[in-house]
This record gives sequence, structure tokens and C-alpha cells, in this order.
Amino acid sequence: MPEYTAFSRQSRIWIAKTGTDAIELLNGIGFEMLRYRSYGREVGGKHVLPGDIDAEQIFADDHDLVLRFCRDKNVTTHPRRVVFGLPHNYYFKSSRKNVDISPAGKDYNRRASPLFIHIHRLKANSYAAILALLPASFLPPGVKIKLSSGRHHSATVDCDVDYSVITDFMERPIFSQSKVVVWP
Repeated sequence: MPEYTAFSRQSRIWIAKTGTDAIELLNGIGFEMLRYRSYGREVGGKHVLPGDIDAEQIFADDHDLVLRFCRDKNVTTHPRRVVFGLPHNYYFKSSRKNVDISPAGKDYNRRASPLFIHIHRLKANSYAAILALLPASFLPPGVKIKLSSGRHHSATVDCDVDYSVITDFMERPIFSQSKVVVWP
């Protein structure tokens, strides 16, 4: 694994989709990411996304972990979705509590996503949505991840990210039906 974001054997670069409207391509990827990552908001006993689409809740375990922490319970790990970048924040409408997840320590306050999304113009009225995963050491050695809620409630846990969370996103049917693998 490279020490810093760089092309490597672990990189993945795909042309995910093509189309005639750049904004529509970008919005499509953004909404797919929302569908993949979101727990949804509760409405009428079910969890929905904008447009009243049912939330998939793929990362219900992340939601439950952070909710446990929010209720002053001990946690020993961080949400899996932090691999998309830090800070990673939660808000629980029921308790009106925020939970912030970020690198621990004063020298680091963010970690950019290793997933790059680019809309590339091919020719007039023709665009390609490019997904590029450039994994690297997520945080410097010894830097942990901190969960905090309010002034006095925090936990520091080891950084243990799983890049398959991102490759699983890249493999979603909306992309895999038309993808062209560029690398590897």
C-alpha cells in the first residue's frame, strides 16, 4: 500500500457510465452514493431518502455503532464508511445529538476520500463518468480515529479501514452494467 495517494497495484480506474448530459451523470453518481451510504430519515415508520425512496441501510451497523456511542456506551471500532474520508459526521434527530468522527490528534483534522469522481468530456454532447480509487495508508502510523459528542464524551479507536467498502460501491449494478475497466 502506498504511503500517500498514488497510482499503485491496488488502484482501480473505471469508466462507470457515459451519457450526453454531464450534470445528469454527476447527479446519478451522487444519488447512487447517497443510496449506498445513507441510513435514511425516518418518515412514517420507515427510513427514506429524498424522493421518498426506501433507504437500503447497507451500513446499519455503522448507524448502530455511533448511536451506541451517542448513548454513552463504549465503542472499540469506528464506522466502516470512514474509508470515504474524514471528518465523518452524524446527527440523530431523536436525541438532537451530533457525533463527529475525525483523525485523533492535533496534527491531522481530515483525510480526503481515496475515491475520485470525474466527469470527462469526450466530444460535443458526450461525457464519461470516471471512478478512480487510489488507496494508500489511510492515516499515518499510530494516528487513531476519534469519535466525539459534545465537550466531554469521546473515544479513540484504532484505524482499521476496509477499501472493499469503496470497491463494493464501484461494483453496484448501475455502474457494472456499462463499466469499462481502465486499470488494472
